[in-house]
Amino acid sequence: MGPLLTESPGIDFWWNTQLPNGTHTVADALDWGTTDYITPIDQVGGRDGGVLGPPSIAPKVLEINGMLSAPTPQALAEAIEQARYVLGPQTQSGPRGPVVWEQHDYRTGVRLGLVTRPVGKAEPVIATGHVPGGYVATMRFNLVAANPPWKFRAGALETASAPLLNPALLGGRTYDKTYSWNYGASSSPGGELVALNTGNLEASPTFIVRGPALNPIITNATTGQSFQVLATLTASDTVTIDARSGTITPGTVRISGAPFNLAPGSNTIRWRSADDAYDPAALLTVQWRSTYA
Repeated sequence: MGPLLTESPGIDFWWNTQLPNGTHTVADALDWGTTDYITPIDQVGGRDGGVLGPPSIAPKVLEINGMLSAPTPQALAEAIEQARYVLGPQTQSGPRGPVVWEQHDYRTGVRLGLVTRPVGKAEPVIATGHVPGGYVATMRFNLVAANPPWKFRAGALETASAPLLNPALLGGRTYDKTYSWNYGASSSPGGELVALNTGNLEASPTFIVRGPALNPIITNATTGQSFQVLATLTASDTVTIDARSGTITPGTVRISGAPFNLAPGSNTIRWRSADDAYDPAALLTVQWRSTYA
């Protein structure tokens, strides 16, 4: 599936939401709440000696009946072009991009999203004449999700940031206030933040590190996992690490270890520069969407 979301114009296309140009995307989907299973033939129970084994989960396919409702003809045309670019065949209007299906989940009481890919053919049909609420085009198409159990909390990204700790602000005996908690130890000016994954599945975050910092070390104190950015970051340098895809931007930067996921519940994230140097401009930002089954 690649990155969870790119949120770039013309790439992601959200259904059951409002686009920046004022267009509403409204659609119904069949099979949002179902799960299909694939059981290997040698594990199917029967009279011929087969054993009943655990089924594997099949890709989820959503049959979509959708409608675009825009305030102006121009906004409708822009929304249609964006949808055709994402949903259309590669030979006609561009690569098939990720499509986000958004729907209210009454069990969790939040709006959840499912990252999907379009399959088959999609063609908009513009309704004739002006209609109440704006100008309308209808669309029918199918979406497929490679990871059917994984849904994320829709809406704005959940974000937490932490600067480095200035050791000069510590009074009395020198000790590490936020990193090792060993009273009397030498000061290690690390920063600490809390990332709350309200879902019941691990969430894949994006880490954004801004310098100055030497080979910064990022640790999830809740799970014990950590990784290190192998770069000397200046004040103008920013490194982004996508834990879901493993993509690092810029691509010339390497890391030691693997970027970790956020466990369900509260995650204490700590970070520091490898030389324990402090600079007020240095900042770690963690972005995530809580993930649900």
